[in-house]
Amino acid sequence: MTASNHDFPIALVSGKIISSTLDATGPGPHRRLARKVFSQHNLSDIASDEWYPLSSYLQALDEVGISMKADSLFHIGRKLKFRAPAGFEIMSFESLMHSLPIAFNTHHRGLAPDAITYVIHGPHQATVTASTPYPCDFNRGLLQSAFTLLGARSIVETVEGTPCKARGGETCTYQITLPQI
Repeated sequence: MTASNHDFPIALVSGKIISSTLDATGPGPHRRLARKVFSQHNLSDIASDEWYPLSSYLQALDEVGISMKADSLFHIGRKLKFRAPAGFEIMSFESLMHSLPIAFNTHHRGLAPDAITYVIHGPHQATVTASTPYPCDFNRGLLQSAFTLLGARSIVETVEGTPCKARGGETCTYQITLPQI
């Protein structure tokens, strides 16, 4: 399921997320393409402290993903700079897992507060289920990016046999494994 299949008329996304997404497209032709597409969805002159229609952002993100190579949304998600929520210190795998839904809720309004849930299976392994409106590959890249805060590269894989947006599901489930740190 692509992002444009979702309709979130009252949901909002922070300008900080939109600006970070544009920055994550890199310099040159990809950024020019992304800016053009975002502009076509009334997402130009973005202010980081303002709020914008999530539906417009999802449609623009979907079009950018279609216009670029197949794994572009994963790479954009991976290049986003995950930041701990205000007042939240990331000191361990567990604290990072706990920060994921808080960070999501900080940058979105009008969505269910439980769009990201997780189960920790050990000191370096967890399962995350995302019912966010974002495409599977974008979420997977963002999750991988988040774990760089711990100084290690995580392994983020979709869990076989579970629903996945890429296959028409409403959620995606990811297995996260972090090498010993």
